[in-house]
Amino acid sequence: MSERKSSMLVPTLAVAGFLAFALTLQAQSGSGGSSRWEYRVLDTRDMIVHPQLTDGQIDAARQVGITAARNIDTEFDRLGAEGWELVSFADRLAVFKRARN
Repeated sequence: MSERKSSMLVPTLAVAGFLAFALTLQAQSGSGGSSRWEYRVLDTRDMIVHPQLTDGQIDAARQVGITAARNIDTEFDRLGAEGWELVSFADRLAVFKRARN
């Protein structure tokens, strides 16, 4: 295994471990009300972030499944407005949760 691949493996396993832990807590808490969560993982390395992106370019990117924003704060604000709460950020992986409807 190359050095780059092995150095990326540790953070990836850490995030996977975090998600497994979070899902275990969810299962243990039962099925009542707001104890049920949904999760979203955003890999910021896969984002297109540039201050001169137009609204049209951002919309076009989103239509093909690419996250695009003028800056990372804008994207995090958008997710917050949708009810997502940032619970972890490590190695450019952001983990959000919100109450399941």
